Amino acid sequence: MIPYHLRRTSLVLAAVFSLGFFFQQRIVLADESPGAKQDPFAETLSKADKDGDGQLSLEEFQGLLGVSAVTKRDFRLFDRNRDGRLVRDEFATIPGIIPGVEPESHYHPVLILCDEIISKIDKAVGVWKEQPTVEIDANRMAEVIQSQLVSAGLQRNPISLDEDRNGKVSRAEARRFIEMELGIRRGDGKFLRLPDGRLFNYILFLHADENKNDRIERNEFVSRTFVTADVASKEFDAANKNGDDHLSFDEFKLVPGRGVFDPIYEFRVWDTNLDAFLSKEELLVGTPEWQRKIAENALPAFDLDKDGQLSLSEYQLTPQANMVLPWDWGMDDKDGDGFLSLAEFQFAPATFPAYDQTQFPLLRFTCFHLLDLNSDGKLDPKEYIYRRKTPDEFFVLNEDGTGWESLFRFEGHFACGSVAVSPDGKWMAFDSWPDINQAGSAIFVKELQGGEPRMIVSGMMPTWSKDGRFLTCSRHEPTYGVWILEVTGDQREHLCQGWGAQWSPDGESIAFSEGTTIKAFDIIRDEFRNIVNGEENGYQQIYWNMAWSPDGERLCFKGVKPDGTQEVATVSTVDDKPVIKVHHSVKGTALNADFAWHPRGERVVFAMFCKERGHTQLYEFNPGKDDPPVLLKGQDETRNNSDSCWTPDGKKLIVVSGDY
Repeated sequence: MIPYHLRRTSLVLAAVFSLGFFFQQRIVLADESPGAKQDPFAETLSKADKDGDGQLSLEEFQGLLGVSAVTKRDFRLFDRNRDGRLVRDEFATIPGIIPGVEPESHYHPVLILCDEIISKIDKAVGVWKEQPTVEIDANRMAEVIQSQLVSAGLQRNPISLDEDRNGKVSRAEARRFIEMELGIRRGDGKFLRLPDGRLFNYILFLHADENKNDRIERNEFVSRTFVTADVASKEFDAANKNGDDHLSFDEFKLVPGRGVFDPIYEFRVWDTNLDAFLSKEELLVGTPEWQRKIAENALPAFDLDKDGQLSLSEYQLTPQANMVLPWDWGMDDKDGDGFLSLAEFQFAPATFPAYDQTQFPLLRFTCFHLLDLNSDGKLDPKEYIYRRKTPDEFFVLNEDGTGWESLFRFEGHFACGSVAVSPDGKWMAFDSWPDINQAGSAIFVKELQGGEPRMIVSGMMPTWSKDGRFLTCSRHEPTYGVWILEVTGDQREHLCQGWGAQWSPDGESIAFSEGTTIKAFDIIRDEFRNIVNGEENGYQQIYWNMAWSPDGERLCFKGVKPDGTQEVATVSTVDDKPVIKVHHSVKGTALNADFAWHPRGERVVFAMFCKERGHTQLYEFNPGKDDPPVLLKGQDETRNNSDSCWTPDGKKLIVVSGDY
């Protein structure tokens, strides 16, 4: 084996760099049977082997397939150890070498990486090298694997090791776990890769599965698989073998041309100069537009031997050749430090709700460290393309949807929200998390027109008293719960346990949530009452940042059902047995919990991820009607518009907006 000459430290990367151009054994997936008694590859090679040395020279290979530039390229491509000969195991991996016979297991670098990791685990366990059938105590095995992962920089609890729950772990179970961590298998153990180097199109499956039930209904397949409705319907019918009108993952894999994708085929097509390598130009020209941004950094990151181009093995390590993760959906510099950490090297549920961020961490880890060219533990914009967070900015929008313009940009602050305008319309209060060098959320007040924000106290979600002298807010310290404080911040009083306090328009009540119960404190009577009892509302969680109606007779809030369904609902604050009215229901889409109820009562504005625009956008609905929410007119379609508040006269909407 010829090793790569550049190596990096860590368990996983040491394995990656030991892949070499050649691995002198057949890679066998754990569930694959060696099978055949007859060997058509050996027979075909023997017939073409004119000098009888058991391998093929270029001339002998061309004698079998004909003399051409393509034949010469394929000889070089599959001559993995570059010794100028094709042995039987190299010959058998060439697609189409024998018509009607599938190629054998391919020397895929991710599979080799899995073997290297298992080899290290074998060494740590000790007994498996000599006695591979011995089962190890599950707790001990978990400690062994966890220590190996931690040494590689991954905090990962191998809870799914003991598949049969017998308290012991076999070597096959350990390998199965590592295969799931590397994206060779799904979490349920089903393979995502074929031995010949092809992959099942898992990302398309996840994207089409909008309701996240691990199957694709007909309407999902037609609307979310990027082909015309007519073509999609025909593909669906062909794959739906049992006629139950949905596709399981196993059925989805049968969709012609799209259930499986083939990185080896791509490599051969894109290699236009037929030299068995991909230059950066060939890679970018061949890569489809939707994958272009993840191809930009493939060179030099995955050019392990630093020859300025990608071999097939190097290409097969790139993100675009491992589309079991939604690499093309982008990643965010969430803490605003200008870099992408390993923790940030994942995909937000808002942009890809069906994707479980805990999936395939070893594959993510491997790609991250290969992209990290200067080995500083973080990615800069030259090493990877990601969205860099900028300070939040406050905008103002006229009631009729005109006049979108900036109020001010809060430098050094990347998470502002819960904006509230004072009753006289002159001031606004909001909360904000400062940059990463400071901790905790704080409440700020600022003149609506001019002036600089002034921090009042630690806390979040401020709302104004009717006379504008006081704020109510939520605080973790010094005591958890609802607080009342002067706008100056001088006098502070802890009111009660609870969260998300909202002062009523008449100034006589403060509503808040406590678990799944919505409560109100009556300031005049100095007593608490339940608006909605937790055991009766059917919600698993009631969110904060509710909004009172202008007449004080209803509250708008976000509730989450046990199945994950998120609802925008209103409830009466005056009825003895209030009825909850649901205005919008969604599952798998990020829905913000801050609501802005217009002073005239006919409009409620809230924020939700917009799939069409790819950003969080503001929506509105009329709480007196049954019409679904619609996008708010006039907002910037290119920004993440999250929180909002109407001015007391209802003429303007103040919007908190972020940009990556």
